[in-house]
Amino acid sequence: MEAKNTVVIFGTEAFARGEMVNLALSTGALVLERTTGNYSPRGCYLTPVLPFSAFDRLMVSWGADTPRGTSLEAEVRVFCGDKWSGWYGFGRWSPFVSRAGVHQPEADPAWMDGDVLCVPGGAVKAQVRVFLYSEDPQITCALRLLAVSVRPRDWNRQEGPALDRALRIPAYSQLNRDPAFGAAGCLPVCVAMLMNRWGEDILPEELALAMYDEEAGCGNRAFAAAAAGAYGYEAYLAWLDLAGLKAQIKAGYGVICCVRYTNDPASPEGLPWLEGADGVAPWHTLVVRGFVTDRAAGDRPAVLVNDPFSPNDAAAERCYDLEQFLACWTGACCLVHRKRKGAGNGHPERFSAVLRPVGPVGMYRFEAFGQPYPLPADFLGTPQRPAGTLAYTLAEPVAHATTAHKRFYYASVTPEGNIQLPAPVMAEGKKITVYAIDNTGSTLVAELKP
Repeated sequence: MEAKNTVVIFGTEAFARGEMVNLALSTGALVLERTTGNYSPRGCYLTPVLPFSAFDRLMVSWGADTPRGTSLEAEVRVFCGDKWSGWYGFGRWSPFVSRAGVHQPEADPAWMDGDVLCVPGGAVKAQVRVFLYSEDPQITCALRLLAVSVRPRDWNRQEGPALDRALRIPAYSQLNRDPAFGAAGCLPVCVAMLMNRWGEDILPEELALAMYDEEAGCGNRAFAAAAAGAYGYEAYLAWLDLAGLKAQIKAGYGVICCVRYTNDPASPEGLPWLEGADGVAPWHTLVVRGFVTDRAAGDRPAVLVNDPFSPNDAAAERCYDLEQFLACWTGACCLVHRKRKGAGNGHPERFSAVLRPVGPVGMYRFEAFGQPYPLPADFLGTPQRPAGTLAYTLAEPVAHATTAHKRFYYASVTPEGNIQLPAPVMAEGKKITVYAIDNTGSTLVAELKP
């Protein structure tokens, strides 16, 4: 379902069209070359020159296995006027390294704005190179997918044929998640919706910490797609028109769409009005899950969404007027398709732990990997830079489709590295499940049974 403005490279045949230095192809993925039993510490892949109609915005995304000790970094150059630009980077990626997209001041011919290359004067070609790194000669990363998508300068957007289809996708409110991420947590919440639709059962906080950008927080879309790719999903960024969006829904895939809106038609912010929305969102993501005809609104076309900017999970399922939605939608999307066979090695994991009582009632210390495991005093980070999540759930009388649908309570770490559960919670005598998610998205899970 590739559009003419999007190129997705995957598989042996497609990767073989590019140039490789210190790399090899293995089961359809690019890996570091191995000689005398050791992997090369660094390799580079260069795509062929990719021609496009004139464009002014470009996004690069990738899907890769990057276990601890490995990472990758994508760069792009564009052909502007009669010459190539320099190389622009998207930041080094792995869930296990400190990550930051590149933010540059406006410049000629182009500049990086986090996860987007801005080319105001336009370009007609692009070329991408990806560096693969390993700090351990016995470990390699594996690049399985590389995508380049551009926004055409003269975009003849197509509507596509009428479509009446609704997909079943779990809906979550970002306002019910870890307050450390707050209103900025829409993107990992949306990625969790699409991954959990295929049975992953991941928490939005696990994704938020795995993809966290030191400069942009949870807003880096390339890192969001890469986080889903780390679990084996075919995830990439694309500029879509309505026809492309409908094609994804028809094929059974929900789509994360970038939007900007206000719920006040007289709002002074200058944002498009979206009737039925819950607030003002200058930068926001939601999941489109279908299209219908809204008979209550005079048979007007409508779009079905899961909008995480909602007071609770149930309220996140919305029906917006299609014309209003199109005025709010930027065209930028994140696609998360089913897992690829053999992909998803080296992603952040969950580990079973035990909680040992220490001190007063409700005070516990983790025991993991066969030894006491106190959490660092700075485990949660700071309000300016969240570094972890400590949360718990209580046994509920009803079953939930996914763990993320449960009600989560958020706790703090004592100076000794323990967790203090409130006395009223302990008095209820319910089973308690505690989650400690670190800055890589790796999680300790422990249960307290009554």
